[in-house]
Amino acid sequence: MSWEEYEEKYLEFLRSKEIIKEVISFAKRCVEEIITLECIEETAEKCHRRVFAEELQRHQSELKIVHL
Repeated sequence: MSWEEYEEKYLEFLRSKEIIKEVISFAKRCVEEIITLECIEETAEKCHRRVFAEELQRHQSELKIVHL
């Protein structure tokens, strides 16, 4: 599976009716608290946590994403 296919499937999962409420709830929490998502990837380019963070930001536009 290519990265593009994986990312598309992962977004489908995050937006599915079974999990979307949890994603939105977590996005709201991320605005209220400092949350750190850690990953072993060298860059955020092909990292599922980047995809997740960007999806959270889609629900809470004021959410700030910092890649370290």
